Amino acid sequence: MQMKFNRNNNKKANDDIAELVYMCSEDKIHITYHTEDTRIASSTTEFLKPHNWDATLTFSGDMHQTFQVHFAELLTEE
Repeated sequence: MQMKFNRNNNKKANDDIAELVYMCSEDKIHITYHTEDTRIASSTTEFLKPHNWDATLTFSGDMHQTFQVHFAELLTEE
């Protein structure tokens, strides 16, 4: 299943979801964020459901992958 969203200019592009794709057969959720005007690539996040998933399993960092377009700039803002 795929969902697409219009750009919300009140949010930063990296916080504004452009596309949400549920890949049920692969146990994944893929999120693509809107592209900033000065960039050619979008930030993405992918969540992976482990094969041993049950109610007692807690979420951990190895269950997702993220590509942040300008990660170095985010570090200097903090």
